[in-house]
Amino acid sequence: MKIKKKYIIYTILVVILGCLIYVLMALFSDFEKIKGAFLQYRYEYFLIAFSCIALNWFNEGLMLKTVVESIKTVRFKCTFKIAMITQFFNLITPFFTGGQPFTVYYFSKEGVEYEQSIAAILYKSFTFQVAISLLGGISLFLTWNHLSVYTAVVALVAIIINGGLALLMFFLGKHQKTVDFFVTLLMKLLKKLHLIKRYESVKKNIDNRAKEFVNMFEKFGSQKGLFFKLTGLNMINYSLYVASAVIILIGAGVTIDFELLNRIFLLNFSSSVIPTPGTSGGVEGFYFLFLKAFVDVNILTLSVFLWRMASYYLNILCSGLFVFVGFFRVKEKDLPSTSTESSKTKN
Repeated sequence: MKIKKKYIIYTILVVILGCLIYVLMALFSDFEKIKGAFLQYRYEYFLIAFSCIALNWFNEGLMLKTVVESIKTVRFKCTFKIAMITQFFNLITPFFTGGQPFTVYYFSKEGVEYEQSIAAILYKSFTFQVAISLLGGISLFLTWNHLSVYTAVVALVAIIINGGLALLMFFLGKHQKTVDFFVTLLMKLLKKLHLIKRYESVKKNIDNRAKEFVNMFEKFGSQKGLFFKLTGLNMINYSLYVASAVIILIGAGVTIDFELLNRIFLLNFSSSVIPTPGTSGGVEGFYFLFLKAFVDVNILTLSVFLWRMASYYLNILCSGLFVFVGFFRVKEKDLPSTSTESSKTKN
């Protein structure tokens, strides 16, 4: 599978940014103490933490299979491969959004229409936002009296943003008028910029696709069991990610109590709104912000490095293998565009 040059650049930038972040952290820490902590660390805990991330891959494949199964039967092997490819592009792009066009594209290869797969992905994303908003809200409620004003505000803003995204997805999927409004707004903007020809023909085509999208989303919404199943699987996925951070800290000799556990949930939840690839820079900063009152700064430097190595950089490496080795061998001209909208327009 050929990869567009910009994705290679994204990957290189992620690595460079990560190196700069950890060099800066090392400059503000005691190098000898960090070196000693590295030598004394129990690395079996690192492997266990990475195993939690690996379980997430299978869970992602299961969620994709679950949400698309009401449209068309797709083998788990296929949805797992799609999940891994999606994961790679999500990890190297801001807000974890770069993988969705590839999900749509590869599902189309399995006979799923673009509008249907877009609705499926949006519904899965909707349940994800609901899941993390619930977990984040519970953690904030349980630790509210123990947080500084700054950390409480950061967490509250994250809840508002993620909850707002969930509501927006709900309205987009349930209300034709809301979709029509955004479609009209987009079409007028494109017309004003002279980016489209045959305005009426293109608008009619998009309106029809938008109607199909809303119909599919309503179909998903009518399946109550699907909502609870996806929300539950998303909660498991997010909890496994948090568990990887907890396990890394245990390996460094840190005792995990109830408040520290809630703070780890909050730092992960709050960093989800950071607009950098893989939340690089933001999640490390929040790691120190939320945990510095409980853990020595040198242990924090060690643990955040190992945690990000297990949950992010090795994640990029493993998911990248599915992209670069080429489980799906397609020509460069067949690659999907970088936005869902452009994918819909082309097809």
